Amino acid sequence: MNTVWQILVPCNFNNGKPVRTRHHREWDRQVRLITGGLTIFPPSKGQWTDQSDGKLYRDRVIPVNLMCDEKQIEKIADIT
Repeated sequence: MNTVWQILVPCNFNNGKPVRTRHHREWDRQVRLITGGLTIFPPSKGQWTDQSDGKLYRDRVIPVNLMCDEKQIEKIADIT
C-alpha cells in the first residue's frame, strides 16, 4: 500500500560542507527511479536538539514529498 511521505533532505553534510546541486540532482533521479515521481519544495530552516547533550542544531533542509510503499521508502532513506 502506498503512503505519502515527506523527507527533509539536508543542504549540508554533517561536517558543514554544502551539498552540491549535482548531488541533489542525482538524488532526485534515483528517487524518481524508485517511486516514479516526487514533489520538491523550497529550502526551509530546520532545527533539532541532540537528545544526548541538549545541543541545538540548525540547518537548511529541502522538504520532498513522495508516494511509495515501505520497502521503497527504506531504499530512499538509505540513499539519503
